[in-house]
Amino acid sequence: MTLKHTEVRERLIEATLSAMDKAGLEGIKARDLARAADVSVGTVYNLFGNVDRLIREANLRIYAQLNALGHKNLEKQAAAFVDAVAAGKLENAPRDKIRFHLLGLARLYLGFVEDSAKRWSALLAFNRSRAAAFESMEYAETPEVLIGIVADLLQEAVEDEDQRKATAWALWSSVHGIVTMNYVGQFTEEARARAWEQIEIIVTLAVEGMFAGPRGT
Repeated sequence: MTLKHTEVRERLIEATLSAMDKAGLEGIKARDLARAADVSVGTVYNLFGNVDRLIREANLRIYAQLNALGHKNLEKQAAAFVDAVAAGKLENAPRDKIRFHLLGLARLYLGFVEDSAKRWSALLAFNRSRAAAFESMEYAETPEVLIGIVADLLQEAVEDEDQRKATAWALWSSVHGIVTMNYVGQFTEEARARAWEQIEIIVTLAVEGMFAGPRGT
């Protein structure tokens, strides 16, 4: 692919993300994207085949941003946990550490959804209605990165790898469901407080359950 084509692809992907921010999935039209990227409509189809494949590329950028934030968050959370232990607020024990980090990731996701509401809603709408016909290994595996971050946090509580991954998916799905249900059409302080209360409950119950068995400490 030539440098020119690479630059045009980038402009079209950025135009798609901007269109998501303005009007969600339904606001993405080939002609509007071409105009925003200063190219012909034919160029959209020549480079991506169809608009759905262009949306998929934009979604990969959203996933990558969230995954990068997740990894960066772990570094900050590790330092914050050390400070909390030093201040006597938490014990330096697996139970406290896992809960602390899981809540940190949940808080990150909550903020991400608030800051990128229409963009994230467009991604979810696309996945529900139109992604199946255009699946690729890269697209299918991208959300697994975030699940892997969660699973890694659970190593001291869940020994079996498959069970650990299933638990990570369950936690992610629970938090995602809580955020989605509470934030449908209303980004208010009340909705945020309600969502966070529910997240704290589900994470706490999950962590306590993990340590209730033979490995509990």
